[in-house]
Amino acid sequence: MFSTIDLFEPARLGSAGRAFAGRLTTVGAGHWLGDCAAGLLFSSGATLCCVSDFAPKAESARPTMATPPVEKTNARTMSDGASQRILVRIGGVQERLERHGPCAYVARAMRAREAPLERLEREIPACSDCPRLADFLASLRTRHPDYWNRPVPGFGDRNAWLAIIGLAPGLHGANRSGRPFFRDASGEWLYGELARRRLWDGERLAGVYIVNAVKCVPPGNRPTTDEQIRCQRWLGRELAALESARVVLALGRIAHGAVLRCWGVRPLAAHPFAHGRVARLPGRPVLVASYHPSRQNTNTGVLTSAMWRAVFARVARLERLRTTSRA
Repeated sequence: MFSTIDLFEPARLGSAGRAFAGRLTTVGAGHWLGDCAAGLLFSSGATLCCVSDFAPKAESARPTMATPPVEKTNARTMSDGASQRILVRIGGVQERLERHGPCAYVARAMRAREAPLERLEREIPACSDCPRLADFLASLRTRHPDYWNRPVPGFGDRNAWLAIIGLAPGLHGANRSGRPFFRDASGEWLYGELARRRLWDGERLAGVYIVNAVKCVPPGNRPTTDEQIRCQRWLGRELAALESARVVLALGRIAHGAVLRCWGVRPLAAHPFAHGRVARLPGRPVLVASYHPSRQNTNTGVLTSAMWRAVFARVARLERLRTTSRA
């Protein structure tokens, strides 16, 4: 029996849906794809794969395999009578791969090659550590079925020099889009300023990575203390994975405190929150505090556009100083 992985070209998926670039075929009684097959899968640049013509087989030793052939073929030649045809997103929902024998090895190899932030972007949406937040998201999936309605991972340039930390996803912003600060009033302030500084082109962030201290939208936009503590493990891993970050901009008191706790700073009172305050900690990026660009702050004048731009000007100056000192 043959096990086949069809590699799809992202550019051709829109209309054709089933167009593909090549086919990797393994022959044998085992449940394994060889290292060479996994390597071809990774190097292909494909974002989707389809497992077809699969039939369960008895377990056996992993076979020794030569490099599998890659043959160009027409999508019309694919069999519509395959016993199983499973479409999965590589880099998104790899969990589905592990449910099928021939793909288990590919899934493990893919995870071994993941960068830390890639792994976090995959793992965070599956979190259900906070019962209250998980229940709230479940209710939102009924009320807003077209929303993301899951924990929101970070977004941006994984080699960023600037890490921006917010509080939590907005109900009709990040919780809708799946991206921090995206499609809400706070995001207009944030992405607007980033665009003004040519760090955002409408699709991609350049040198910037954005995360939230709390990954799930909380009822009433108020996460509990326990929920903030539970989410620290994610923020701590994100900050550690941002190895190129030289400046961290914390938006709001909760985000500021969360960063300090992740860095093991005690007591927190030694670095109080204040708009525009800069904290320099040994072995850490420079920490800059700012009021959060929430409607409550921007509509009442707590945070003005001049104050907002001044914070980003200070961030830019700190980046230039850090870069100069390292040169």
